[in-house]
Amino acid sequence: MRGIRSGLGALALGLLLAGLWVAPAGAHASLVSTDPAAGATVTTSPAAVTLSFSEPVESALGGVRLFDARGRRVDGVGTPHRPAGASDVLTASLPDLDDGTYALTWRATSADSHPVSGSFTFSVGAPSTSAAAAESLATRLLTEGGGSSTVGVLAALARAGTFVGVTVLLGAAAFLVYAWPAGRADRRARRVVWTVWWVAFVGTAAAFLLQGPYVAGLGLGSIFDTELWSGVRETRFGQVALVRLVLLLLAVPLLRVLLVRRGPAVEHPLPQWWLAPALLVGLGLAATPGLAGHAATGSAIPLALTLDTLHVAAVGCWLGGLVLLLVPLAGRDEPTLRAVVPRYSQLALVSMLAIVLTGVAQAVRQVDALSDLVDTDYGRLLSAKVLVVCVLLLVATVSRDVVNRRWRVPEPVLAAELVPAGSGPPLPADEADEYPEGYVLDEPTAERRLRRSVWAELAIVAVVVALTALLVNAPPPRQESAKPFLATLPAETIEIETSLTPAAPGANELHLTALTETGAVTDVIDMTAQLALPEKGIAPIDVELLRAGIGHYISRDLTVPFAGDWELTVTALVTDVDSQKASVTVPIR
Repeated sequence: MRGIRSGLGALALGLLLAGLWVAPAGAHASLVSTDPAAGATVTTSPAAVTLSFSEPVESALGGVRLFDARGRRVDGVGTPHRPAGASDVLTASLPDLDDGTYALTWRATSADSHPVSGSFTFSVGAPSTSAAAAESLATRLLTEGGGSSTVGVLAALARAGTFVGVTVLLGAAAFLVYAWPAGRADRRARRVVWTVWWVAFVGTAAAFLLQGPYVAGLGLGSIFDTELWSGVRETRFGQVALVRLVLLLLAVPLLRVLLVRRGPAVEHPLPQWWLAPALLVGLGLAATPGLAGHAATGSAIPLALTLDTLHVAAVGCWLGGLVLLLVPLAGRDEPTLRAVVPRYSQLALVSMLAIVLTGVAQAVRQVDALSDLVDTDYGRLLSAKVLVVCVLLLVATVSRDVVNRRWRVPEPVLAAELVPAGSGPPLPADEADEYPEGYVLDEPTAERRLRRSVWAELAIVAVVVALTALLVNAPPPRQESAKPFLATLPAETIEIETSLTPAAPGANELHLTALTETGAVTDVIDMTAQLALPEKGIAPIDVELLRAGIGHYISRDLTVPFAGDWELTVTALVTDVDSQKASVTVPIR
């Protein structure tokens, strides 16, 4: 069992590194607009605050907090909820507010189960503090409610442990059914299967308990808060976790039939009815990571979920079989290895092809351009994972070479290799050409090389698990590109704060706010704007602006026809005789 313990130890190290690297995680829905607008000054107290995001969000476990310019919390803010038919919008009622500046902080759950949070400021009537002081206050308040790093680490470990437990469980079952039916009665194999079942079950339960404090930004002491449990149960993540627990419980009787406790496996053949429910439960478990992750967001969701399910199943068949392969290797039973290793080699080859194809398809779905592979965190992590997987494929090729040179060699050829040259029966000419001198490995050498390569594969898997955990917690480039464009344009005596949401082709919302050099909102007589795309010969287009407050102008239905680097020119009429102009390049992606 030393080999098994070493391999599982490498995976455990990968999980620990993953947890330390990714906690606490930020993700993935981006705030694209607010009403009142960030930095705006409104004439009357708004009845509610509305937050619009780049993808669906969940209001459970979230919250909106409002503070005055002195940092004192304002009571009477309603619970955020999604308006009917708007999955990417949250709204919360506000009390009647006095004139002055306010800082608002918010938390919500992204569709891929990660918490998102942020803050912004607005003023009623007239600002009561400078814009810089208000933003500093909002940032401080958001940081104070940022959550526990311990909870983040434990949540990451629970998620990674669940993934490894589920995949190894699926692959171990497939290995025993396809590659090593006799291993169904092996005590060590049974121990591995039940161990990873418990890892998956406990990891899922722990992830469910930790999700509430993780999303709500609370400490570890709130893990048994039943109100948080109710909130988690309302989220996609919580529902998927509960489904996974049910599937794992349904797997118990199936595993009890698969794993023979008394007598050889040949005396206990699998009944004909077993395969269909086992496939249903296995595919259901393989689908759960995607249902609570990136695959459930973005475009072409049904296709993405299908690819993700196949990806997880293929990873399981390869990884679970790799772990369980250590059992017959530790036994040094040549007939068993001859029966098992070539069949697993076939399974691993098909699995690796499926992993590569589905992984590439998912990457194409999340990455817009090749430059994203070096310009974004997601792209860099994906590139690193691809390189590590390439190394893994090289090591797997070494394993396959060992298999071909020992356990795929026909027994007559092995027998000829064991006797002195010239004293055994001569081989046919075609076999002599196919197995030249030195090609066939003796049993100790083959076992030693294969065990080394299996351990190397498991060590590399630990790195892949860590990189995968980081990828799960990194916003894909397509989501990054949905973020609003924000810039402050310097003019002669004023600055113009600019926000364009979502900075993508189609309908956009433009906010322009005049500021003094110290960052305070200042009024102007009028403001105009134009958009142009010189690289395609598009002359300046006038933007229709409406006055929304002191120094604040807005265009709610600004249509940008297509992607490109557009030139935005803003002209502010500061006095009857003083107009000031500022320009900026706005990337529309």
